[in-house]
Amino acid sequence: APITLSNVGRLAKDFKDFVQHRVLNKSAALLQLEEKVLMKRTVELIHFIEMPNHFHLATYAKTDTGISEYMQKVLNAYTKYINIKYERTGHVFQGPYTRVHQEDNDQFLYLGTYIHRNARELPGWKGREVGYPWSSFQDYVKQNRWGDLLATHHVMDQFGSHHEYKKFVEESPAKLGEDEE
Repeated sequence: APITLSNVGRLAKDFKDFVQHRVLNKSAALLQLEEKVLMKRTVELIHFIEMPNHFHLATYAKTDTGISEYMQKVLNAYTKYINIKYERTGHVFQGPYTRVHQEDNDQFLYLGTYIHRNARELPGWKGREVGYPWSSFQDYVKQNRWGDLLATHHVMDQFGSHHEYKKFVEESPAKLGEDEE
């Protein structure tokens, strides 16, 4: 069934509840939207973190142009959101996004630990990165809030448990401070 005006209000409530409670309760409207996204997506989102002045994403391209199409949608949507919220116009980001191809599995796993440990740079989050709400780390070591929208299998198929992955991230040299090296 298509998304209609009658269930758009329900979607807004789902997202408002998520922002307030950090739990995504999936109404029928949200399940329909998720199914549509999964069928049409050009990338799979693997890791993410949003920081106050930047963000990191790890994605798997399903098509040759998938990443550029995905980033265009993400950046345009975020810019529209910020411009409406703060009643402003213009660019939000200084320049184009940077894309780095992961050459092998070790580099791919390191990227995940780098992303998941990024919150430690924020005051009060060092040693508490797993609880940072705008990161996918908790989705790997607790419960995946996003279901199939977050493709954790690329990583978790390589680990025996959530605990094993958490330990791997915590023992990673990624994002170590000078006092830790």
